[in-house]
Amino acid sequence: VLSTSFGDGTTASDTLTVDNPPTLEAITIQTVAEDASDFNITLSAEDVDNDIISYSVTSSDTSIANVAIVDGKIVVSPVENANGLIIVEVNATANGQTVTQNFELNITATNDSPVLSIGTGTININEGTLTRISLDNNISDVDVNQTLTITPTSNDPTIATVQMDNNVLVIEPQPSKSGSFSIALVVSDGAAS
Repeated sequence: VLSTSFGDGTTASDTLTVDNPPTLEAITIQTVAEDASDFNITLSAEDVDNDIISYSVTSSDTSIANVAIVDGKIVVSPVENANGLIIVEVNATANGQTVTQNFELNITATNDSPVLSIGTGTININEGTLTRISLDNNISDVDVNQTLTITPTSNDPTIATVQMDNNVLVIEPQPSKSGSFSIALVVSDGAAS
């Protein structure tokens, strides 16, 4: 209540309403592994004036994780094969007044398996002829700076043996031998294959 007294002894008063901003509970650092499924963070906000609270949220780096508000919760959607530390800004607004909280979201790196993209098929080679096939364009790994190794296995080394020379598959038929055999290839980054 605001009161004013005048020199003639009269007073005037009026009620002044103060609208308080909402309060938003802090969110601690969130940590999740790369390639995790979407997850929710429950928001907790109050407004002493009982005004309706609305939320908005932004990610400092959408190449690592996207964020949205769904049913009063933050939905975090990590981007596939992305990792790093980002800042998420949360705003709670009531009756035109906004309060902001930031929290860290740490997407930790995981080791992705390398990929060997080579189809099945038949290779015809002449008896006794050493054959070399480059696999450089057939191996990949989304994790950078990985040393990849390929391990070949022949299902019948009495017909031909197989080995790798860097990323070149070397097929060496046995002398005076012919027939069909299969080659299995496994690519590894030392931890995953």
